Amino acid sequence: MEIHQSQTQHQHVWISHKLFFEQCVAGFSKHPYLFWLFVSLVPVNLSVVLFAQTGNRVFISTAMPLSFCISLLPLAIKIGAIFMEDWGRELKHFVLCPEQEIESWFQSQMAFLSGSRGMLFSGVFLCALGGTLHYISGIFASLNSAQSVALALILVTNCLVSGAAWFCLFCFARIIWRVGRFPLKVEQNPEGVLSTGSTLMKCYAIAIILNYTFSLINFFATQSIKLLVILEVPYIVFFTVTFIICQIPVHNRMLDYKKLKLTEVDALSDSLSQKKPITLIEAEAIRKQIKVLEKNRADIMALPEWPAGRC
Repeated sequence: MEIHQSQTQHQHVWISHKLFFEQCVAGFSKHPYLFWLFVSLVPVNLSVVLFAQTGNRVFISTAMPLSFCISLLPLAIKIGAIFMEDWGRELKHFVLCPEQEIESWFQSQMAFLSGSRGMLFSGVFLCALGGTLHYISGIFASLNSAQSVALALILVTNCLVSGAAWFCLFCFARIIWRVGRFPLKVEQNPEGVLSTGSTLMKCYAIAIILNYTFSLINFFATQSIKLLVILEVPYIVFFTVTFIICQIPVHNRMLDYKKLKLTEVDALSDSLSQKKPITLIEAEAIRKQIKVLEKNRADIMALPEWPAGRC
């Protein structure tokens, strides 16, 4: 029996996924993000040199922030993955499924962090989109061929990393969407289903802070409303749509739980109301039970209906 219990406990050991960005730099296994910082310093220094030679502010306003993002985005993905894994450990408290089943499901959902075709496709797509939008904004107009190539290389590298970051954010939202396939338990406890909303908001907050910090630096340096609008409209649409839509299945399961509990309480209350007490003692007992059920019903009605509704 003890051997069986130890084997069962061993099966529940939590395994954190090694990110694709960490696997790419096996030689820096202890400090992989220092490697990405060193990588980003190359285009940062190049931007400073080109700005000093040409005086063109595009290398300070655009190229330099893009370069820093090359190192910041992998770190942002890592932080988001930590938030998600912390949330994954809490699933057993509010997902009404066997603990081992839900943990195995969550681990499989997070496997994309180790690398996937979606990351590559997102990076290539963002290269095409980012290059097109920057070209339309006229940012290359004042540059010669060599300078344009340098800026384009920085932009392509940034877009590849950014594409992976946006894909990870999309996958985080998709995991929350898919949790809505399971029956859920709803409580006021912030470590219960409400942790879904707080985790989602943390992940999106990281993305928003990075994105709009870069955008504001770009805007104050270039004073170009056109460039700001062109670059930010796609992100605003992405943030808004994915943040709301991914919560809908969980919202529906939360409503199902409330309806189920209300049905149970109403059925008990109706059965008590139909009883005909013989003595005053029985009548008083029934009255107290109905009062308790009314309080329970009020508590159920007060339960949240959106995972991010009370964050």
